[in-house]
Amino acid sequence: MEENHILSVLKRSHEESLMVSVYSDRNEPEGFSAGFIDSLSAEQFVLKHVTPEGIQDGYIIRRTEDVFRVDAGGEYERRLELLYTLQKQRHEDFITGSVEQESSVQGIP
Repeated sequence: MEENHILSVLKRSHEESLMVSVYSDRNEPEGFSAGFIDSLSAEQFVLKHVTPEGIQDGYIIRRTEDVFRVDAGGEYERRLELLYTLQKQRHEDFITGSVEQESSVQGIP
């Protein structure tokens, strides 16, 4: 997947609060992390990680350049989001207060 396309999918997923599956380990191409994009920049993003059982599992920070595939809005993501919602899961705020302009990870307005 082209880097610009990956960034656009991540941005759209953030704006629409869509569950995503992010593939970033080329040595394990079937492995991925699923969750919601909390914030992102051109260099990196913060993912609200969700386990395969639909349980919140903290946050993951990844470099966007490492991502080679992003799935959003697929059957797996929709079902996982339903599990997450039915179990009344939520993530505590990772970034509180304002984010400095120099920071490379920023919330998208």
